[in-house]
Amino acid sequence: MVPNKILEAQAFWSHERELAGKDSISQIAAQFSAIPPIHDHEGSLTLTTSYLSINGDTELIIQLAHIDQLYLGFDDVYRRNFIKNLGLTCQPLRITYTNGLKAEVVYIIAGYNFIGCAMTEQLFNQIHDLLS
Repeated sequence: MVPNKILEAQAFWSHERELAGKDSISQIAAQFSAIPPIHDHEGSLTLTTSYLSINGDTELIIQLAHIDQLYLGFDDVYRRNFIKNLGLTCQPLRITYTNGLKAEVVYIIAGYNFIGCAMTEQLFNQIHDLLS
């Protein structure tokens, strides 16, 4: 049992550097209904009062105290064509955080269910409230 657990969800995620190599075939494939949003990793996301973790094919742990910026939406790295319907029902959460001495950026899609991102906005709001 995880103490102070606030939210759990299945998640797709990628580091910013991993998304840079996505080609146009990947972007076209993302527009088909059975294909999830473009991502490099997936796993079980847990948000607590002190950290966010995703356990799956690889592990990601972000201490909330190390988060520098939250952004819900698309940008030059994670573009609308990375998600079917050009992101009308789903937007990624971008988290910029400090890992040691360097800045890292990850993009997270939480609770994706082929209709949209059921929990990404909730995740954004929960983290925002914890950081306020």
